[in-house]
Amino acid sequence: MSYLGASPPESWELEEEKFLRSSLSLLSERHRLAILLTVGMVTAIEISNRLSINVFLPDMQGNVGASSDEISWVIILYNVGYLSSMAMAAWMTREIGTRRHLLLSIGIYSVGAMGCVLSTGDLTQLLVSRLIMGFGGGAFLVRVVILSGLLFPGKARMAAATKLYLVLSAFEVPYPCAMGWITDTFHWNYAFLVDFPFLAIGAFLIWKLIPPGFLRPREKD
Repeated sequence: MSYLGASPPESWELEEEKFLRSSLSLLSERHRLAILLTVGMVTAIEISNRLSINVFLPDMQGNVGASSDEISWVIILYNVGYLSSMAMAAWMTREIGTRRHLLLSIGIYSVGAMGCVLSTGDLTQLLVSRLIMGFGGGAFLVRVVILSGLLFPGKARMAAATKLYLVLSAFEVPYPCAMGWITDTFHWNYAFLVDFPFLAIGAFLIWKLIPPGFLRPREKD
């Protein structure tokens, strides 16, 4: 499996995959499934939030006094951060390990989300916060896709992927409705608060379930 989607994989990727499979063989199937679904939950939050932004974009535009062109940067800058994070995901994972990378990404995403909560009437702060959110959120999808193959190789991958997609779908359907209701009932910036309970649970479970140094075999000097 190539971490960068290239063919053939680089030598360090082959070494890392060999290390991973030997490490994963020590974990029970239930443990591996818990890891996959936990990362899947965090991924579902990011995807659902990204899709839901269109629900209250007009409310956001009116509140910050932005034109149609200016408010479009809310989406553009998020995608810039998102793609930058995806490009760095393999390198970050190799350097600091999966657990630290995921926890760092959750932290960055949370900072950006809180910035959105506090950016009422301030377009500049909103745009910066969306850029930070995108940079934090870009790691989740690529990580969960790679982990699904490493945690459940062969025939077991299909069953694990099905459970993962169920988790993603469970959030994507009600999430826009919940964020739209909060926007109509309270204010658009409070809709970002929906993310935090799930991010906190996900961070705790990732810290508990994923062994430290999970993807980073350290060479002894």
